Amino acid sequence: MTANPSEADQSGAGEGSTTSTARTILMSGARLATAAVLVGLLAAAIYGIVKVRNSALSERREWPSIAAPSLDGANLSLATMWRAGRLNYILDVTPYTLPICEARVSGEATFTIVFVDEGGFSVASSTLDLSPMTVVVDAGRGGRALRQESSLNLTAGDYRRIAGWRITWVFPRPPVSVFGDGTVLRRAACFGRS
Repeated sequence: MTANPSEADQSGAGEGSTTSTARTILMSGARLATAAVLVGLLAAAIYGIVKVRNSALSERREWPSIAAPSLDGANLSLATMWRAGRLNYILDVTPYTLPICEARVSGEATFTIVFVDEGGFSVASSTLDLSPMTVVVDAGRGGRALRQESSLNLTAGDYRRIAGWRITWVFPRPPVSVFGDGTVLRRAACFGRS
């Protein structure tokens, strides 16, 4: 008995269709796997480029110091570095003069560091209370300094934009007693003076 030609056509078409569908699925899977590998390679390359580019930011950068004649000739210096999304900095104030000591003892004095771009506009700022700052004695030079190490959140792009810095301070007037004979006694105990 011969098969009905229409049945033979249908069974042959079914096998070819199944093979074609399987082939299409395998090709799609291969394309997806290739795309995933390419995306992974691209991501690894980008990560490597960013890591190399940002590694230079983790080197210590010394900024030009700022003279402060109104603080009895104190000199303010700043060093920075960027690491893992944070701007790390060290502020040194030398020498540790009487006006700075009196302001520190008051517990109300602050320094504000402003990081600026090439146009002089603020990129970031940080306000520091003087009272917790560390007094450093330099045995080699016999002087004293005030130091603060701190950090703030900042993107690598913003760190790259920093072209300079400025600093402001708010110091309260030192507490004094004026006696009838005109003698002025400062109450802050600094450097063994009172």
